[in-house]
Amino acid sequence: MTDSSSIDNLGVCITGACGLIGQILWNQLPETVRRIGIDKDVRGSGVQIHKGDVTNSGLWDKLLSGSETVNAIIHLAGDPRVDSPWERVLHDGIHGTKVVLDAARRHGIHRVVYASSNHVVGGYERTPYPGSMDVPEVAAHDPVRPDSLYAVGKVAGEALCRYYAESHDVTSVCLRIGSVRARDNPADDPRLRRTWLSHRDLVHLCVCALTAPITFGMYYGVSNNDDRMWDIEQARDEIGYRPVDNASEHWSESSS
Repeated sequence: MTDSSSIDNLGVCITGACGLIGQILWNQLPETVRRIGIDKDVRGSGVQIHKGDVTNSGLWDKLLSGSETVNAIIHLAGDPRVDSPWERVLHDGIHGTKVVLDAARRHGIHRVVYASSNHVVGGYERTPYPGSMDVPEVAAHDPVRPDSLYAVGKVAGEALCRYYAESHDVTSVCLRIGSVRARDNPADDPRLRRTWLSHRDLVHLCVCALTAPITFGMYYGVSNNDDRMWDIEQARDEIGYRPVDNASEHWSESSS
């Protein structure tokens, strides 16, 4: 659990802060949330985003030692390519996540929100799709079916989060994020009818993950799409996720 269930009292460190999702959160989280960021490539994103590699334990100690600013971490950093080479999966993904969790443990940060991926269950994505033709939506408790080495790395990250939550008091929420696009328009790709996560639903989901009074949880990050493949009832019940956007409405508008 975070130090307070109120988002107004939170200080958040966002890793991968200059990436697409990082910038959406940086710009759209409530103004009352204090924030700092880490990224390998800051490119003028602001003095509160520090250039560095999350696998550098010394950087974490420098940022967090004696700090009362940060009491939660949103961990987005890593190679986002589904075809990431195994070496990057191991170093940036698995090892990087362990370094982040270790830093949280050392510095008394009790909430980590981990950006997992829908690809950890990508093996279910066959025809007919889950959620269609009487095929049930994939639930968070269903066995993982990774579709790539990238997804295998995300599964390992989820396991690390559970271990640190249960053994080291670093409570964790793993978000199996769907499809987030810069244009925020699901009419760009037919698959987005099932997988789209809008910017505002993404921000709302992360606020829920930061403040929910739980020790550990895994949830799908997807908007309230009519054709979604993943079950969000657990996220509704346990962390209060209430997505408002629906990809089908955008498809109706684009076809009219």
